[in-house]
Amino acid sequence: MNTLTIPDLQQGHQVQTIRLRVTRIWNCIHTISRIPFSTAFVGVNYRMTDFIVPDHVGIYDRHFFDFSGEDSFEQVARWETFLADVIGVITSIRGTAHMLIPSGGFVGKKDITVMTFKGRQVNVTLWEPSYNNLDIPMMITSRPRHVVIFSGMRVRSYYGGITLTSTSATKVYVNLDIPETSQAQRMFARMGEANGHLEGNN
Repeated sequence: MNTLTIPDLQQGHQVQTIRLRVTRIWNCIHTISRIPFSTAFVGVNYRMTDFIVPDHVGIYDRHFFDFSGEDSFEQVARWETFLADVIGVITSIRGTAHMLIPSGGFVGKKDITVMTFKGRQVNVTLWEPSYNNLDIPMMITSRPRHVVIFSGMRVRSYYGGITLTSTSATKVYVNLDIPETSQAQRMFARMGEANGHLEGNN
């Protein structure tokens, strides 16, 4: 697809407007060195006109996620380009470590296990600062479970299987007020009743 610039869209001397819905925006930061190198965003539902757009921004959803990628995690080549979203509950912490970076400092990471909306156990690696505001031990032991959304995760294939790894684009949401959260809460409640409780450890 050829790239179009704003001047390419102009027709004559008409006054035109472009409305772009920015669904995600983030600073691109090197995971290890923590050096920022650009800013990126995802925009959808754009409208280009030569007249006034009367729509109010309130008609657009505040959040947009695509949880369908869980069915294609094994297609690793696809995830070298695209990022994945996943929704579920944290069931365990597999490990915590601090890695030495070239600047001489350290960056932390936590390896956790998440049970997804579809009942699948997925390994997740969270690098700082994506987990800084998460009380993971509390989330593992809480009842009812906290439903967590990890957006903008890179899917990697290691010897132990598929692992979702946080990136500079990753955002973490806890009990976000969207229909999928309510659906997940009901599903995990049913699973807990059937199994006594969902096992977890820290």
